[in-house]
Amino acid sequence: MRPVLLLAAGLLTGAAASAAAQQVYMFGVGATESCATWLSSPESEFQGFTWLLGYWSGMNVASGVSGHQGMVGSTTDSQGTLAEVKKVCARQPSLLLVNATQVVFEQLQKDGR
Repeated sequence: MRPVLLLAAGLLTGAAASAAAQQVYMFGVGATESCATWLSSPESEFQGFTWLLGYWSGMNVASGVSGHQGMVGSTTDSQGTLAEVKKVCARQPSLLLVNATQVVFEQLQKDGR
């Protein structure tokens, strides 16, 4: 009985740690600006693009993949990623930049790209 309890306690501790690791704090323009606002001026677009690259890198780290080959987006460059996010934004201008970026990240991850 004791080994079962220890195993259960270990699993619960691991699950709690995993859940805590999933908590995300976001800062910057991507977390607060819509696609329309992001693309409203060259300065705003540059700020959003810079934010997007940092967020994307963080998502790759959070996914636990190591090595360039396994990273989401490794089949394109930063301009290709930007173009894909802009496509999502063109379809849904009221979407937050973070949500548009997440849509593209998840699609490339699903496609193994």
